[in-house]
Amino acid sequence: MRTKAKSGLTPKELQSTQAINEDYENTNYDWGQLNPNSLQCDSSHVATFTLTNAVPMDPCFNRIHWGKLQKSLRDLLKESCLNEGGTAYLVTGAVAGSEKIPKEKGDKEGDCEQIYNRVAVLSHIWTAVCCDSCNNDRRFSFALLGENKEELQL
Repeated sequence: MRTKAKSGLTPKELQSTQAINEDYENTNYDWGQLNPNSLQCDSSHVATFTLTNAVPMDPCFNRIHWGKLQKSLRDLLKESCLNEGGTAYLVTGAVAGSEKIPKEKGDKEGDCEQIYNRVAVLSHIWTAVCCDSCNNDRRFSFALLGENKEELQL
């Protein structure tokens, strides 16, 4: 994984192709991971902290509801799939909503370099899960869909 400093791109060049940390400043959103670091092992979890793996999430939804679901998912996959000789496959995505950040009206400093309305705030996040096993009785699949708001909507 290349860091911002090692990418060889200027901040302007980087900003033209992806979200940057400043897009999340002074917003009411966390950057939530699509591929959570808790589902990775060894050094591969470091790559999950890039903004190309992030979407704006309601802090309560991200830290409490989606976080609990990710922990339960990790425990389920470990116990019912991986420990039984299966292989787990996950695909996660987001449904873009109509809101975008950062918002100009919320920028108290009035940064003339800031580009507004760059990052779409998701309305929903979803994860599809499959456990493949040589034992047909151990195979399973399901999906989760969560609405990106404070109250849990699954």
